[in-house]
Amino acid sequence: MIYLLKGGTNIHADLTAKMPQFVWHLSSETKMHSAKNSVRILSFIIALVVALFCSQQTVIALSPEPAATGTVVRHYVAFKFKDGTASEKIEQIVAAFKHLQTEVPDVLSIEEGVNVSPEHMNKGLTHGFIVSFPTLNARDVYLLHPNHLRFVDLVRPELADSFILDFACDAPEKLTTGIPTNGQNNQIVDLTHVLGPDLPDFHEGSVAFTYDSIYTVKKDGYAGGKFCTPEHYGTHIDAPSHFIDEGASVDQISADSLIRPCVVIDVRDEVKQNSDYQLTVDKIKSFETGGKIPPGSIVLLLTGWEDRWSSPKEYRNADATGTMRFPSFSPEAAAYLADRSVAALGVDTISADYGLSKTYGVHHLALSKGIFLIENLNNLDKLPARNALLFCGVLPIKNGTGAPARILAVVPKP
Repeated sequence: MIYLLKGGTNIHADLTAKMPQFVWHLSSETKMHSAKNSVRILSFIIALVVALFCSQQTVIALSPEPAATGTVVRHYVAFKFKDGTASEKIEQIVAAFKHLQTEVPDVLSIEEGVNVSPEHMNKGLTHGFIVSFPTLNARDVYLLHPNHLRFVDLVRPELADSFILDFACDAPEKLTTGIPTNGQNNQIVDLTHVLGPDLPDFHEGSVAFTYDSIYTVKKDGYAGGKFCTPEHYGTHIDAPSHFIDEGASVDQISADSLIRPCVVIDVRDEVKQNSDYQLTVDKIKSFETGGKIPPGSIVLLLTGWEDRWSSPKEYRNADATGTMRFPSFSPEAAAYLADRSVAALGVDTISADYGLSKTYGVHHLALSKGIFLIENLNNLDKLPARNALLFCGVLPIKNGTGAPARILAVVPKP
């Protein structure tokens, strides 16, 4: 049974005989999980049609009572865009809406639909979405979340009409968030090299890291010390201000961009053939045959270079002229991924630009767009290509251009 959550109003299955010819065709991800749910979705469609013909800019709100156990809360939204709205703008809005699943907690799914109703009944609503939540409270958090409010500001000027309907229904058996959490079916992978002296450093010959003990348990009853380190040393993050004048400093990187789903592109075979390899757009497109890289995700490049970490000389791999030789991203790949609206790029080498670079095109392009960089990663070979969640625990140094970071991934257990 589907319930419109407004004063406890029920939409009963016996109304199905009165259903007009209105159909909202959902994407494949939205198909019902069992035959009995066809009655439920049919009941929902009736409620939808009734509401559509009641008023324009319809909003049917949830009652304050919690949904029943075993149900999910559905937040249905349909848009009619103003005449003349550019298709590129609509595509941007659609991508931004889908992106909310990675930006707001406890969003189980965002499902897109297309209105295929007869012309005299479609009300001009061309794009629709169903957002699913485990509870009413999660729905309320979503509505007031800053990222959702930013989306509202984006879409509002382009709308001629809209329709919003909230309802509860039985939870599909396999409806789960697309982002893993630290539960019994997941495990944590540490992608961080231990911070200490004598690590590979971009600037060879300097004393990069020191640690001094100040207090000891034997002498003072407790232990404590101090350390000194460059910002861009060990496993670390580059903030936009690293290359961009007036760019955000590391303490200004938004917290919600530091916890993101990630994908891993494996180029170890290419690197074995060419230590100067740069990730190509064609390689990304080949990776995307398994699914487009989601907006807001972090793209990690697995080169296999981490195997050299124990030897700073082999890791830097300098030639006779002192020029380092190692693989990484290419500016063209960074531009392509920037168009995908990724949150960050990460690599298991000393720089997001390959060793021979003199212009640092990846740094300039990515950081100018607010895409932060993660360098000197470890254990990327222990991650799946998709379906991992990345935690970037960077030190928020005031006005810092970067900082060491503890990078952790939550991945499904094998």
